[in-house]
Amino acid sequence: MIKNQRALIYTIILIPLTVIIIYKSAFTQTSAVLNALLLNYGIQFKEGGSLPVIKNFQYGGKGKTYHTIIAQDNKTHIEMEIITLLSEQEAQDYAHSKYIIIKSLYAPQIIPYTGALTTTTECPKDKKPREITIKISGRPQKVLLANATERYVLGVWEDDLIKKKAAFTVFYNRENNTLFQITVFQPVDSFDLNEVLKILKSLETIKKN
Repeated sequence: MIKNQRALIYTIILIPLTVIIIYKSAFTQTSAVLNALLLNYGIQFKEGGSLPVIKNFQYGGKGKTYHTIIAQDNKTHIEMEIITLLSEQEAQDYAHSKYIIIKSLYAPQIIPYTGALTTTTECPKDKKPREITIKISGRPQKVLLANATERYVLGVWEDDLIKKKAAFTVFYNRENNTLFQITVFQPVDSFDLNEVLKILKSLETIKKN
């Protein structure tokens, strides 16, 4: 019961406010592949760009546009949150806050009980997110490697809840002031770190026609 409650709490924490607005905005089912939708943003994946898109929705507000894309095949699942017309400082602040939020999900959790008693559960060190640095489009980029549930929710460490592993990063394209939040998931039993990092490293900026 406690594990289920914690998983629910993690889901609520990770759902951004934008999700509420998304369901009020236009939702588009598409047969496009990932790179086809990214072309207008001036980026492409050399690896993973041909994954079929299963969800695609966007909306605008306060001078910015927000776009969520989910693409997957039978092994790899890629989720992207794209924000346009974002200054570099805004992008840095956004990325910093996201990394902190994800790490905090694996911090000790206080679980209340009936009455005055409480207990604290703590993530084992070997189940906490691991931070590495890789080059994306020629620039050093921070990547968090973390565990996730069957429904692609980060913030779990119990073996019976860990069903996926993920690589999370935030990339900013200075040429068109666009931020890309990217999470690549694979099943824990077949997770291939080299393959996942190859996808992220293959991201390149291109000039739009």
